[in-house]
Amino acid sequence: SFMSVIKELDEATVLDIFDGIPRYSVSSNLVENSIEIIPFLVQEAKIYSSNGEARRLLTENAISINKSKVKVDYTIGKDDILKGKYILVQQGKKKDFLIELQS
Repeated sequence: SFMSVIKELDEATVLDIFDGIPRYSVSSNLVENSIEIIPFLVQEAKIYSSNGEARRLLTENAISINKSKVKVDYTIGKDDILKGKYILVQQGKKKDFLIELQS
């Protein structure tokens, strides 16, 4: 699986893989305490400008977290963190976003 492959790599290699992907920062506390997917994508990461847009994409099954499709009721938490500080968000097959957690 994607998660098991990433766990085996060092951070420099992981960053090479994600090179060129737009990066967004989110407080690590929010994720460690769990946060619903829509506030995570809209208010915190600011990938999408409205809850409606995020909800529509989630309803259309267009959003993946670390290569796994997620639904509108998904909660982001500790298990979604790669290498202690990253979360990969994908919209469809062509748009990737790397969330970097800041303490």
